[in-house]
Amino acid sequence: MIRRAQTFAADGRVVLAGVPEGFDALMLAALSAEPGPPILHVTRDEPRMMATADAARFFAPELEILPFPAWDCLPYDRASPNVRAVSRRIETLVRLAQPATRPRLVITTVNALLQRVPPRSFLDDAILTAKVGSALPDDRLTGFLGRNGYRRVATVREAGEYAARGGILDLFPPGAELPIRIDRFGDQVEAMRSFDPLTQRSTGEVERLALMPVSELRLDPDSVERFRTGYRALFGAVSDDDLLYTAISEARPHVGMEHWLPLFHARLDTLFDHLPDDTPIVLDHQADESAGARFATIQDYYETRRSLMSTATGAAPYRPLPPDALYLTAVEWAERLADRAVAETTPFAAPETPGRVLDAGGRRGREFGDVRAAGGNVFDALRGQLAAERAAGRRTTIAAYSAGSRDRLRTVLGEHGIDATEPVDHWGQVALLPAGRTALAVLPIEAGFATDGDAIVTEQDILGDRMARATKRRRNFDQFVAEVSALTVGDYVVH
Repeated sequence: MIRRAQTFAADGRVVLAGVPEGFDALMLAALSAEPGPPILHVTRDEPRMMATADAARFFAPELEILPFPAWDCLPYDRASPNVRAVSRRIETLVRLAQPATRPRLVITTVNALLQRVPPRSFLDDAILTAKVGSALPDDRLTGFLGRNGYRRVATVREAGEYAARGGILDLFPPGAELPIRIDRFGDQVEAMRSFDPLTQRSTGEVERLALMPVSELRLDPDSVERFRTGYRALFGAVSDDDLLYTAISEARPHVGMEHWLPLFHARLDTLFDHLPDDTPIVLDHQADESAGARFATIQDYYETRRSLMSTATGAAPYRPLPPDALYLTAVEWAERLADRAVAETTPFAAPETPGRVLDAGGRRGREFGDVRAAGGNVFDALRGQLAAERAAGRRTTIAAYSAGSRDRLRTVLGEHGIDATEPVDHWGQVALLPAGRTALAVLPIEAGFATDGDAIVTEQDILGDRMARATKRRRNFDQFVAEVSALTVGDYVVH
């Protein structure tokens, strides 16, 4: 395995060859565990970010993994970003502002890194802590919730909502598994309990609760006035049909207002600014190509909105900000990368190109598609492959996508004579297995890989597909209605 000192040279970008998907998480975990500032890993898209974060947690449970996702809406959209994505972004920024207690790995996407974020000063009062037995005045609590994007509802069911009934306040902090019920007597917190949002029944005691914003802007008097001044300076006189300007002027949330984020802040930073100056960067394979495509997408949507300003009739006006107000330019992107140590990964062998190239030592593992295509017994081929890997001195691991698929896969393997398997919870346990045993891990990667000392085969390598796929979380119907109601004549709709 390569070391941090040889990877991040101060004299420019280095190409890390031999880094197939899956192995990149193992490499990042090893590099992050060495002394030094946190490593920023930039993936080309959201699925890659989540898969890499999950795999890194398996390879190094002691790491503090900080994912920083992008907004889940298009540039210049009328819809707001999902509250869960925004809360995860804010949580990462808050944790980056605090001293590290263990090694850190920050994982983001090209889209997220290209978008400007609130400055560090926005996080100064971003956490409200509630503890059983402590004082929590009503005006302080509800004031914090109102300023920081929480929505008041009759019954709490979704993240970012709260409901007040006398001395009882229900709220659903984004990132929490269940909502919390705070029971107060006067200003004193007497009890806090989690509860089921469907049955409203308590499920457990909570001693301490840390609340963070669910929006990257605040509707306080200063922010509202800043927005109004900036909006008029950019777009001139405002008509009565400008619903965005009217809502913000009344300090009311408006669907899609986040796309005018620069007008709510005196200035914006980038994720780079929230990290130490000497933070090294690892670029995912094809990250530069993803950045180029993103720049083109941003410009295309901006020009479309500009053209609709003069042609749309009967629609609420949409006055787009210039792209460089909310997004980095291509020049800024290049300058930011030039200022830091950057390693660019590729799954292929060392390319014959000018520059500094290192072989990271990984390669694509055995894939049994040829056996399946020929009608052969894939489990006989797997048994032979495992024996060959052990004979070569490599530890062998079979990776399942979930705990359930691991159990089913172990049963199927046993039925085909591959019974020397042992479930493991993390990478450190693999080295402790007796000789001849194959580890069975929950490791959500699609393709296996091999190094000089290890070989990993995935369930997708063996079966050609996953045994089970994760179900997508159903979106709240109220949110769907809110987004549909924001559509106006002239908007693009993909169906």
